[in-house]
Amino acid sequence: MNKTAAFTAIVLAFAGVSGACTSASDAEELIYEDGADKADVVRPYGTFARELPSIEGGLVQLTLNEDRTYEGIQQCGLDACTPDVSGKFRFASSGGKRFVVLYDGDDPWVKFQYKFEDDTLELRDVEYDDWFEMTRVDETDEGLVVTDEDNGQTLAVVEGDDVTVRLSANPTTGYSWKVTETSDAFGYPEEDYEASTGPVGGGGTAVFTWKTIGEESLVGTHTVSFEYRRSWETDGPAEETFWFNVRITEAE
Repeated sequence: MNKTAAFTAIVLAFAGVSGACTSASDAEELIYEDGADKADVVRPYGTFARELPSIEGGLVQLTLNEDRTYEGIQQCGLDACTPDVSGKFRFASSGGKRFVVLYDGDDPWVKFQYKFEDDTLELRDVEYDDWFEMTRVDETDEGLVVTDEDNGQTLAVVEGDDVTVRLSANPTTGYSWKVTETSDAFGYPEEDYEASTGPVGGGGTAVFTWKTIGEESLVGTHTVSFEYRRSWETDGPAEETFWFNVRITEAE
C-alpha cells in the first residue's frame, strides 16, 4: 500500500466511514498562512496523543513542529506499531475557521479543520463531520514517567531522556512485576522498589528505568509488556498485565 492509500485508510478510521460528508465550502479556497505566526493566534505546536489509541488504522500521536514539519504515529497494537508518517504541513484559514494541511512531498495530503484550547487539539477531516480529540503530551526535564493509567498508550520521549515506569505493587503478597516483552534495542531496565509510608505490608511502587541513549540509536517505536504474578505460578493468566509503546525521537 502506498503512502497516500495508507493515509486514506487512516482518515477513514479517524472520521468513521459512517460520517456524513460536509459541504464543499469546507474544502474550498484556503488562505495559507506561511509567514511568521501572528501574536493573537495560538498555534498547536508540540506533541498530541489520543486517549483511545486502539482505534484500528488511526493515528495515535501527532507532532507539529515550529519548522512546519509533522510526525505521526499510526495504529499501535500489543505486537508493534505500523510505520510512522511524516512530512511538511501548512496552516490556513477560511471563513473564520482554522486548518492544518498535511503534505505528502509537495502535494496536499489531508486537510484538517482544527480547534485548539488548553492543550487540547480537536481535528476534523474536511470531508467528514466527525471530530476527534488529542491532548498535549507532557514533556518535562525528568523525561517520560509512565504510570498505571498509561496502560495501552503510545507515549513519546526525546532521545537522551529517561523512561521511568512506576506501577503499584505489593511484594509482601508474593506478586511482582516482570518485563515480559521488550525490543532487543530497547533492552531491559534498572529495577527498584519504593515502599509506601503507611503500615508494613501496605505495598508501594515498582520502578523500572530505561536509558534512551547508548552505543546504537534507539530512535523509533518500542513495545514493552509486563506481567504481575507470583514467581512460582508460571501457568495460567497473570494477575495483571501492563503494556505501552514508547516512541523515541531525535534530540534537536
